[in-house]
Amino acid sequence: MPEDQVPNNPVNNENIPGEFTFPHSWDACPNCGNPERVIEKIADEEKAAGKMPKNIPVGIQFGAIGITDPRTPASRIPIINPRFDICTKCGTFYCTYVEKQTVQTQIQLPGQPGPGMPPGRNPFGGRNPFGGNNPRTS
Repeated sequence: MPEDQVPNNPVNNENIPGEFTFPHSWDACPNCGNPERVIEKIADEEKAAGKMPKNIPVGIQFGAIGITDPRTPASRIPIINPRFDICTKCGTFYCTYVEKQTVQTQIQLPGQPGPGMPPGRNPFGGRNPFGGNNPRTS
């Protein structure tokens, strides 16, 4: 979306419940109210059999989600870590837990090597690691 078409959506604090705090968890399916979950049920069986530690949280995690404008460099950004599961009764996929953190970022300026790329190394040029001539540099 072009920058002149980016919607300006101000935060509407009237829609955010005052009791919503982090970390936050949901104890039952929002669709049918059933408290049992597929992944949690399987994990409980594994924990009871001694195959995994009892204090390990379970659920589907997609990783941390940064809450920031990607066009603006920032040294610290807020992130959320959601966890999801599936209702055993109706099959609804829903969020069971979410936590919020602020993390330190590394600002990378154009032309600087990124993480994992030592200075002076270009992965798209130079010697072909598989032998032969590299058609990009020949």
